Amino acid sequence: MAKIDAIDVPKLTWPEAAAPSTPASGKVVTYAKSDGKMYSKDDAGTETLMSGGTGGGGGFAQIAIATRTAGDLTTSSTTYVDATGLTVTLTTGATRCMVIFNGNAIVTSTAAGSIDVAVDGTRQGQAYGSAIFQGSGASRSCSFTLMTGVLSAGSHTIKIQWKVDNGAATGTLYASTTVSAATITVLETNLTT
Repeated sequence: MAKIDAIDVPKLTWPEAAAPSTPASGKVVTYAKSDGKMYSKDDAGTETLMSGGTGGGGGFAQIAIATRTAGDLTTSSTTYVDATGLTVTLTTGATRCMVIFNGNAIVTSTAAGSIDVAVDGTRQGQAYGSAIFQGSGASRSCSFTLMTGVLSAGSHTIKIQWKVDNGAATGTLYASTTVSAATITVLETNLTT
């Protein structure tokens, strides 16, 4: 029998299902339930949430990623608009989410642009957003991390939004693999306050 650390396993996939029966003595079973979270059940029948959340051992309850590589985006809007393809919808408990955005942007002339996060249509950053980018010939990293307030239990839509400060300028958010992909990562934490 091969040891698990001797096998090259790039990923394991579990089908979502109801909790299985109690395993035999001396065994533990791991499984994914229909709530998208990982659990374990020991030979005493005790079910434990493995991926954080209430009752879990900390960490993150779930992770959702949306990566845009289909082409660069442009805008001349002076009000925040959705960055197409950078939206995540997930169902959470009454917890906070950590939102991580990675991307590069540029704006023409001496104008500036800003990028922010919207949760269910409400922007989360300050007046100038969560990241600011300017022109001058080269794209700028506009990556940031933002922690939401405690969300209500249920489905939430989290989007990247952006704008420029001068309608005569054009902002470009690089979303192709030529410069770098733009990525939004949402991590449901176990933080309830």
